[in-house]
Amino acid sequence: MRITFVDNVLLGRTDAGYSVDLQPHLGLISLIAVLRERGHLASLYDPKIDLAHGALALGPRFARAAAERIACGEPEIVGFTSLGCNLVCTVAIARELRALRPDVAIVLGGPHATILDREVIERFPQFDVVARHEAEGFVAALVEALGGARPLAGVAGITYRERGATVRTADAPLVLDLDALPFPAYDAYPVAELGLRALRVDAGRGCPFGCTFCSTASFFGRRYRLKSAAKLTGELRRLEAAYGIREFALAHDLFTVSAPKVRAFCAKVRPYGYRWSCSARLDCVDDDLLRTMREAGCRGIYFGVETGSPRMQERTAKRLDLRSYDARLATSAALGIAVTASFITGYPGETRADQNATLALIGETLRRSDREVDVQLHLLAPEPGTALLRMHRDALRYDGHVTDWVFPVLDAHDEALVASEPELFVCHRYFDGSAGRANDVEVVEGVRALRALDGPILHALLANGTSFAALARRFGARLRAAEFRTGEALCALVEERFGAAHPFSSEVRFLAAHAALRPERRRALAEPGRGSLRLARCAAAVRGRRDGGEPWWLLLATPDLRGRASVRVDRLTFAIAERLARAARADQLVARFGAAANARLAALCLLGAVVDAERGERARASSPSARAMIGSIAAVSYAGT
Repeated sequence: MRITFVDNVLLGRTDAGYSVDLQPHLGLISLIAVLRERGHLASLYDPKIDLAHGALALGPRFARAAAERIACGEPEIVGFTSLGCNLVCTVAIARELRALRPDVAIVLGGPHATILDREVIERFPQFDVVARHEAEGFVAALVEALGGARPLAGVAGITYRERGATVRTADAPLVLDLDALPFPAYDAYPVAELGLRALRVDAGRGCPFGCTFCSTASFFGRRYRLKSAAKLTGELRRLEAAYGIREFALAHDLFTVSAPKVRAFCAKVRPYGYRWSCSARLDCVDDDLLRTMREAGCRGIYFGVETGSPRMQERTAKRLDLRSYDARLATSAALGIAVTASFITGYPGETRADQNATLALIGETLRRSDREVDVQLHLLAPEPGTALLRMHRDALRYDGHVTDWVFPVLDAHDEALVASEPELFVCHRYFDGSAGRANDVEVVEGVRALRALDGPILHALLANGTSFAALARRFGARLRAAEFRTGEALCALVEERFGAAHPFSSEVRFLAAHAALRPERRRALAEPGRGSLRLARCAAAVRGRRDGGEPWWLLLATPDLRGRASVRVDRLTFAIAERLARAARADQLVARFGAAANARLAALCLLGAVVDAERGERARASSPSARAMIGSIAAVSYAGT
């Protein structure tokens, strides 16, 4: 049979919007390999690739367009996977696919559907079957049943609809012997075409710990499983042979739980000189194990610390001894292992003091390590199947705020769906905690912006005993006031602290404007004066620079200049550029600034700094003296920045 698996659309947030991480979905390529062994034609569709290449765009037609691309392959069965954070997207694509292809069998799998299988089947008619937990052991039987070769009732691990009733078969057993699985179907993904330089590899499954906020064990179970050293190393070697890739991310939430197994892998993989990264708990590594891992190629490690408060470590059942935090990070840094330390805030019962303890640990890490440690702070997303949700369900609230990785609602239908279904879309909600939602959002946004700053700027803001918690809150409040425009908020924060005339404020204004530059899409040229003009996204007018004096700078990022550059312009040209930031007609500029505005406007057009306000087309310099004017208005020409 022809089966198309569809990856979930996981979006990362950036200042410019959203980003996608293009990697094959490890669970889906494992299922494809199993089905191919049984003679089926299985393929993988990743909507994120089309998003990255412009074939799809986020908007009201996104789900329909994605469904059309899936339907083009004429599959007989479509298998979706989804996380809770992007279930609304998966539901929408499946709904559109059902309208296009009423005959196709549609299956949903993944952690969220596993836990809420009955709710999914009863609420969404576009799904015929939910496949629960790990499906390698029964996916072939499910495909045969959907093709009519056997009854669905005889397939373990599924939930489906029959004559209006929801049927749930017995759970399928865990895949205990991961070595018995076939080599994943990486060839189902355009690894070479995308130019990937590193690949994720499934190293193992299962979590023996009981953190109250995490749903990993609800899907993979609590039995810790790791591929054998020979199996895992063999897969890395096959990937190197196929794609020339020598850098890998070993996917397992807790790779180092069994030190003997990790040491065996290190001994096996060391001769090949690969670079690899993994995830671990602070209390599941020691200095000796870290040295062994580094010698075997480990170059990155992710620690889920979750909270800097000892009280919250107990309440969340994470139970890390935070006294080991500094030692583990120091050893990793000394060995040359890049560390990511991840924290969460927004727990029910988390007080301002608990949050301050987390912020203090983050701030001290940033002060001490500068860029050696990537410190993250995330808002807690409630997860189904967790103890935290069972204990605090009554504290759930919804405000529509889109947190990290949560898929944004793209139309009114989906917005109403998310708002009306708290059980199914619980990841879009939050717990009404002690510190307050507005505070939590501002703190997370403040930390995200602070950790992106250059070290000298951050250290200057933290000088004179300023606490990191207070700084994060002030920056977060400024970000909210500036509608999360980071550069604008940073300038306001610095000017509040140092004064607008201070040389440091001048430098930050310059750097913030420089970072915000975006090249325009180039289309046909428009004559100035025939409509409203505006300053291009690739340009910014900045008063003052590093020396703290009073020059006027025009910053440019444009292919014409082969990168980014700055031009120190005269007062009149600067004033015209400032006015164009709000859009204006050429005749309005002349009326305000006099006839001299014509030549300066023409020079700005020639520099590529002016576009038609309505069409976004670059304005053309019609004045014959424009090129000569550039030299007269610019005290410094094309100074690379």
